[in-house]
Amino acid sequence: LSGTSMQRQRIQRLGRIIRNAEGKEYASLYYLHLEDTSEEARFLPAAEGSRIFDLKYLANTKSFLNPPYDKAAKALLDRMQALGAGTEMLAEATRCLELGRIRADWCAAKNDLDRRMSRAGNTGDRNYWICMKKLQD
Repeated sequence: LSGTSMQRQRIQRLGRIIRNAEGKEYASLYYLHLEDTSEEARFLPAAEGSRIFDLKYLANTKSFLNPPYDKAAKALLDRMQALGAGTEMLAEATRCLELGRIRADWCAAKNDLDRRMSRAGNTGDRNYWICMKKLQD
């Protein structure tokens, strides 16, 4: 996380993030900004049409809201409960969904999510990718 008004520094950061490295499967870059500030106008002048999602930070709970994601996550948990998922399964799904709230993994192509599920190093990671895929159903 870094703030800068220098375009060259932003380009260098992007280059470091997307550089190939052994064992590196993918990279993510998130631009966080405050609305109605000079930062928004300077760095994201045409971002309105290309935003994947807008997060809202709730200082009192130190958490984020992501309305489209939150709606899909609630629907998934409701479906699981209706299908008779137990307490442990719902708790694990909730854990995974909390992790995904500030990421765009749920927007990935299904074949990419399948690949990530098959390459997951442990059950918790695999469950995360399963939840991200199920959000698209």
